[in-house]
Amino acid sequence: DFRMTPDGNGRADGIGFALLNSANYGNTGAVFGYEEANFAGSLGVGFDIYANGENADISKQFRDRLHGLRNQAALLAQQKTEQSRHFLITFNIEHNDLIGPIFEILESAIDEYANSFGFRIPEQLVEVILYPVQKFSGAATSAPTWADGIFDGRIRVPIPAKQDSSTIIGHLERVLRHELVHALISPMVDFRRIPTWFNEALAQKLECRTRGCVPFRFPTVRGEFLKTEELEKAFVELPKANAEKAYTQSRYLGAALDQRIGEDGWRTMIMKLSPTSVRKSEAMFKDVGFSFETFRGQIAKRWSDGENQRHLCSKLIIMVASATRSSVHDPDPRAAAPSSCRA
Repeated sequence: DFRMTPDGNGRADGIGFALLNSANYGNTGAVFGYEEANFAGSLGVGFDIYANGENADISKQFRDRLHGLRNQAALLAQQKTEQSRHFLITFNIEHNDLIGPIFEILESAIDEYANSFGFRIPEQLVEVILYPVQKFSGAATSAPTWADGIFDGRIRVPIPAKQDSSTIIGHLERVLRHELVHALISPMVDFRRIPTWFNEALAQKLECRTRGCVPFRFPTVRGEFLKTEELEKAFVELPKANAEKAYTQSRYLGAALDQRIGEDGWRTMIMKLSPTSVRKSEAMFKDVGFSFETFRGQIAKRWSDGENQRHLCSKLIIMVASATRSSVHDPDPRAAAPSSCRA
């Protein structure tokens, strides 16, 4: 039992306990924190006797999180779990018929990523949770409303409703391949953040590698190209419009980088990722022999002056061609390319 009283300035007292990640905070010495016990990569529990004015948003976040946990508990009663060589999937019984194809997608993708790009396969099973689409936002509380899926230590994906199985599997293949990239990178860097644009560019590249995606299209209003610090921060923290811009520019950077370094270059950068690697774009680009700031400046110029379309057209048509050879939707690859890319 314990008692807490306000301090001299009238704000709340509190107490927090945390099991600190020694990789972030060291093995010895004091670490200053607040009663929320909110330390990166650590387990913390905090108590506060007041909802501090400056922390009113934290109080709301807590209520939202509690609501999400209750939703997750309700879902558990309707769910079952199965596992394969590398994955543990939790899903609603109504989606039982999809689990076989989903395992095939994931196992094929993880082998491809490890063999072709140098990803290291985690020792522990990768957890995947599938939700009915109407339950996703309530259970996956860290997911923005516009997300097709999210990785927050587990891969969480909503299952589309009212579509035939082949359409659902086609959609899930893209989403699962994307989120798997994040799930593999995270333990490689000890769950620390790397530049988000790189993480997303790579995930967008690999989600399209087997089936193909809609070709890159420039937004009607392009706006300014984001600064390095904006490209490196977490996109899920951004409003929807800014997040869409960040994802679009990441894909554009990735396509341009793909032209310059090819898959061998991507493999080099991926294999250099480690818990001790420097997590800034400029440092990462030393592994492929040039400056990120120079590269970003060149791409930003193309973005603003229209040279980008000419530089990427041939690449886009090749990508679409390889994807549509096995597609019943776009038999002519040039028909799928942006109009300014067509012959």
